[in-house]
Amino acid sequence: MSSFETLLGTLESMQNVRLSTAKEHYGAQHQALPLVIVETELCDAVIAIQGAHVIEFTPKQQSPLLWVSPKVEYKSGKAIRGGVPVCFPWFGENQLDKSQPSHGFVRNRDWQLSSAIAQANGDIELTLSFSSDDSTYALYPYHFKATYKITLGRKLKLALTVDNESEKTMPVSFALHSYHPVKDLAQTQIEGLHWTSFLDNTQSYQAHIQQGPVEFKGEVDRIYLNVPNDQVIKTEPKIKLSSQTCNSAVVWNPGFDKADSMGDLGGEHYQEFVCVERGNAFSDSWYLAANETKTAELEISHTI
Repeated sequence: MSSFETLLGTLESMQNVRLSTAKEHYGAQHQALPLVIVETELCDAVIAIQGAHVIEFTPKQQSPLLWVSPKVEYKSGKAIRGGVPVCFPWFGENQLDKSQPSHGFVRNRDWQLSSAIAQANGDIELTLSFSSDDSTYALYPYHFKATYKITLGRKLKLALTVDNESEKTMPVSFALHSYHPVKDLAQTQIEGLHWTSFLDNTQSYQAHIQQGPVEFKGEVDRIYLNVPNDQVIKTEPKIKLSSQTCNSAVVWNPGFDKADSMGDLGGEHYQEFVCVERGNAFSDSWYLAANETKTAELEISHTI
């Protein structure tokens, strides 16, 4: 049985949930990447099997919580610019081998859709998993399993569980690299990071202390460490990110010049979004003992 048929079998009894492809859903110029389409009384969402990537999420009668580049390519093996990419098992450069691609390898590979459940309250809960194999061991010499639970209701809830199946300590850094729409980048602020230390990637990771809200006066590429539970993106409408188990927050907007050099973004779109990515990286990274399991959870919603 093909993976596509397996997905159909998983979803065949679900109401308001169907399987499509990027080619069918977004246009003939894209490849036939499998997509899960969710349309309920609570929300609309699109999830790619490649990367377990939440591409779209919109609560009913509200604005979208996620932003996707109009120039995105839905192509096998290529990361999707927008939504919520999963950067794992390392964030940024691989500290074991800096020749490896940034942000790990799971965002470019197919996950397995292991369950799809309709909850009594109307939420749809999808669970996807990714297990290491010989090809990943060559990049990252650890045996592991990652399980990603995506709950789609009035809010978007994400939970990443990592099992270290090795007999040695496994270093893990990750980020749920969420892109969010903003109405006016020049007026957008991020609250919830006041007096928090950060490393500035535009200044060779120099350390600073945030004072007041984060503003966007040019390229912003910062990793905040040991952050408060909640951040709010002050745009219209406001967007709230909440987590007690993601201790880092990456705030990113490339500015015009860098955006203009990205073929799947373009300078004309840099003012449309900001990234506020919760996870655990740098000094917040996990070091899982042999056979240890950890879970990180994130909730994204609109706020008054």
